[in-house]
Amino acid sequence: MNSVQHPTPHSQILANQGSAAAESYNAQTRSNRNKSHETFGYHSRKLNNWIKSLLIHLNGKGGGNVLDLACGNGGDVAKWSGVGVGGFVGVDVADKRLEEALRRVESFRNLRFKSYKFFMVDLGSESLSGSISQLSKTLPPKNTPHPTLPSTPWSLTPSNFKLTQKFTTVSCQLALHYMMQSSTRARNCFKTISENLEIGGKFILTTMDSRFVVERLMSLGGDLLDGKDRIINIGSENLCTIRVPGETVKRIFNVDEPLTRENWYGLKYNFELLDTLSPREVSVHLDEWLIPIELASCVMEEYGLVLEERLNFMEFFEKHKEEGGDKVRANCWTFFRRTNAL
Repeated sequence: MNSVQHPTPHSQILANQGSAAAESYNAQTRSNRNKSHETFGYHSRKLNNWIKSLLIHLNGKGGGNVLDLACGNGGDVAKWSGVGVGGFVGVDVADKRLEEALRRVESFRNLRFKSYKFFMVDLGSESLSGSISQLSKTLPPKNTPHPTLPSTPWSLTPSNFKLTQKFTTVSCQLALHYMMQSSTRARNCFKTISENLEIGGKFILTTMDSRFVVERLMSLGGDLLDGKDRIINIGSENLCTIRVPGETVKRIFNVDEPLTRENWYGLKYNFELLDTLSPREVSVHLDEWLIPIELASCVMEEYGLVLEERLNFMEFFEKHKEEGGDKVRANCWTFFRRTNAL
């Protein structure tokens, strides 16, 4: 299992009993698309994409297959196609985002996938075996003289889906922190990953770096057990804000009742990322849950997942910043420069 953690991540889904995720992301729009290159959120997303591109190129397997958990609108589809993955299965909780993903896949001219499917699943409460909803294209009846497709030519239909083979790679980008609400949801997610990953396969993820949050809370000073909420502002204009409830702060720092592998779930905080300051436009405003990797990895080992590497975004950047080397890394650096990710 490879873990890359971002001190200021861009969230992809919200798993608050599933329905809140769908409502949040189905309603998500950006009013300033024509000026998106001028926004802070744009550059943040570009940096995220560079990190994910290199992570996928370093761990993707040509000819293999990938299970993309919380795939969102399919933003990583081209990255997986670029490494020569043969089969792609995307899973998300928001049906409108899945429609965007399928539309994106079908717009590619040089897609290398031999097969691709999309399913609507709440990873915290459902599995990938049994009856789940598959997104498929609605076609007009045969022999229709002048067929007219519906305005949204995709529909979700129940599908008794059963995987016939395991995946060489399972990916969960900027979303696993939404599964950590409770032990039940977290373990269901870990179980799904384990059941669908082949022996020797790779599970790669990006998430909030819990070390960063703890360090910033400590730097605020004061009595961390007073039950008061703490606010962590990031950037000169407070472009990113992390609001940590007093109860979460107390649980983190209470030495009389330390966090263990059994009770670390539910460390809630609120993450807000601005797209623009004037006018003030919010790109992300969602509740998330911290993942203390040392404790989480102990639980993951129960499902056969072993932590190989843990780096936050800046550590990952420092490790791979030297240009040259293989063609894959060089291509990622070309993408990095072209998109002005920093």
